[in-house]
Amino acid sequence: MANEVLVKAKDCREATLHYRRFQTPHQRLVCIHDASSANNGRHYAQEGILVLLADDHWRDQTMEHEVIHDDESVKMHGGVMHVLHAHGGRAKRISYSTSHAETLSMVNGTESTTLVMVRLSEMMHISLKPTLKELVDIQENGNPALPSDFYMDRRDFFELCTGQKVLPQDKAQRLYVLGIREGRITGRIRQTTLIPTESMTADALTKPMQSQELLQFLTTGMVTIYGVAMGSQSPGDQSHSAAIAGLRRADLDDGR
Repeated sequence: MANEVLVKAKDCREATLHYRRFQTPHQRLVCIHDASSANNGRHYAQEGILVLLADDHWRDQTMEHEVIHDDESVKMHGGVMHVLHAHGGRAKRISYSTSHAETLSMVNGTESTTLVMVRLSEMMHISLKPTLKELVDIQENGNPALPSDFYMDRRDFFELCTGQKVLPQDKAQRLYVLGIREGRITGRIRQTTLIPTESMTADALTKPMQSQELLQFLTTGMVTIYGVAMGSQSPGDQSHSAAIAGLRRADLDDGR
């Protein structure tokens, strides 16, 4: 098995990690997460998580509303990205639906992103030796100088996270969704982004497939987010548009 991996590595030596220079003075953390549903032969879903460092084009902007991006403005979500953490493997818990699997994937991605954010914030801290209390405060409330944005491709889970849909009946999933909503209120999660499956870079981490998006990232260090699905699309069809939901406190505080 080890020899086979080495042979594949030699055959794909051009697919390496690229760390390009950023184009803006401010950066953000990007968590792209995905999950494949369980089937008859597998009770656990497969998770794919990427935690990346990218340019921040929304610094000092108020983000408390939902935005539908067009083909031009959606380009701000892509660009140069540095991979800091990558994971593809079996979920730790059994999922009872595809929505539940996506929930577990985002919870795992939130934990990984928070860990990376705290480590980077410690290096960026104004104090040479930040106290444990200061680091815990960053872990609980986020770091405005290093915001975290999350990307997903499942609409029903997107609506659960942003408060547009009532809480699920499953108790375990309900607690996870409430935890994600709390993260959006406290500031640990800045943007929650719905993207087309064709733009899901982490899709290849959940199943055996050839992913043009992941291959592009490995060979160029660039991530491209498409505003609409590649291929034919009827005029006015916004089903595949990238929708952004910021910290919508009005939705999250109504008790749903």
